[in-house]
Amino acid sequence: MGCCSKRTGSDEVNVLMVGLDGAGKTTILYQLKTGEAVKTIPTIGFNVETLDYQGVNFTVWDVGGQDKIRVLWKHYYQNTDGLIFVVDSNDRDRLEDAAEELKKMVLEKALEYCPILVWANKQDLNGALPPGEITERLNMGQYSGRLWLVQGSSGTTAFGLKEGIDWLKENYRKCGICKVRVNMKLGCGCYICEECAYDKYSDKLKKDENNKFIFEEMNVCGCYNSNLTKKEFNRIFNNKKVLNERKELKESKEAEEVED
Repeated sequence: MGCCSKRTGSDEVNVLMVGLDGAGKTTILYQLKTGEAVKTIPTIGFNVETLDYQGVNFTVWDVGGQDKIRVLWKHYYQNTDGLIFVVDSNDRDRLEDAAEELKKMVLEKALEYCPILVWANKQDLNGALPPGEITERLNMGQYSGRLWLVQGSSGTTAFGLKEGIDWLKENYRKCGICKVRVNMKLGCGCYICEECAYDKYSDKLKKDENNKFIFEEMNVCGCYNSNLTKKEFNRIFNNKKVLNERKELKESKEAEEVED
């Protein structure tokens, strides 16, 4: 049995796992599921497994990485809560290609708020580049506004897999803007930070004669799967108690900054 079991957890999380062909994605997937190094063949389409880890139910989509298949990755972006990008740390010649593919995905609007876990895989092989160098070769510094981690791993020995899943578990519900863990779940399944949504969209909305924001159909999570319901809209933009708490917190922070 791997670090993830088959039992159903209390929280549903969709994870997309991609990378160039031969990076070891499928080996990692079945190491997580079974705790064993399973012999695999190149993935032509996709593999999907449901894994429970500490009460979180991860559905992991392992999509093939051959050049002709990569154009299909975009069909898996919607409703993705976390992105895993697997790199063959021993394949120095294709690290530039890996960096280019990763950048394309990070810039996708549908993945705007997804935490990014990079498994620098095959660390058990002689000559494998360490995670620090993989970080540089992928130019991860350009994603300073995003939640990301480069974790050394080996799908064969399970090295680094638990650490990666632990990080993903702690970060899949963090706001992509303020990095604060949030608990508002929308009907589409996405999590958002109410405060960041308010700050980002409130100046674009109209108010009625009672100074309340007028309901509009809008999408704030980036998945484009559904718009806010009226209840969700009012919770974010017209909840007086929450708005007063935000105002007091903001004034308190500004006062502390003045004192410093």
